Amino acid sequence: LITFLFLQCDKIKSPISSEWSEGKIQLTSSGYDYQPYISPDVKHVAFRSARNTHNPLCSAILSELWILSEYEKKERLLISKNDRDITSQGIIDVFDIDWFPDSKSMIAEIRVSDIGYDKSEIWRIYLDGKKERITSPQNVAFHPTCSPDGAQIAFIIRDPNTTPQGSPIWHLTVANPDGSNETLIESGLCSDYTWTSDAKGLIYSKYDRTKNNHAWPRPHHCVRRCPVPYQKDW
Repeated sequence: LITFLFLQCDKIKSPISSEWSEGKIQLTSSGYDYQPYISPDVKHVAFRSARNTHNPLCSAILSELWILSEYEKKERLLISKNDRDITSQGIIDVFDIDWFPDSKSMIAEIRVSDIGYDKSEIWRIYLDGKKERITSPQNVAFHPTCSPDGAQIAFIIRDPNTTPQGSPIWHLTVANPDGSNETLIESGLCSDYTWTSDAKGLIYSKYDRTKNNHAWPRPHHCVRRCPVPYQKDW
């Protein structure tokens, strides 16, 4: 049984009610809902769910995107496992989600799998169900995050090539919310990136295998801060 609760540490309004309350509130009851993402205005909760995809004979979990809104009082499917607005074939699996500051849309990593191919793209999802592809279908992109002011997004593009040691090459990239003006920030095994509060920089870690003090490469982690090209009026 999988579910999630909205735990209120103080007396505040819940995401699905204008009533003031306190304590724990159970928001879903399907048994297969997980990873909730609450909107900045605290009026919506997006979450991943396997309620329609769960297979007791398979350990893998495919996730659809659902939302629970204050004005609707019920759960609503935003992206199904076979959403044909996104792909004409294959099975969809929704991963990382991040809200835009205005709480009107979010960005999500969507993976599509089928025999012979496997791809991952960044999409913008609106509350009314509208969807916009952000990254090129030729690229494998993942882990999107929105800047605090909503003017830019950051994500990883996986290079089809590898390093001489066989490690994958990831390109930490920033772009406008519509995917335009893509700018490379760093290449390598970049991860754990987060925006600075002023939205003018990223802090991230990079896994570096070039620190060779012995016969075998010794991995080395470093944390870096990098300013990003800033374009407010995109």
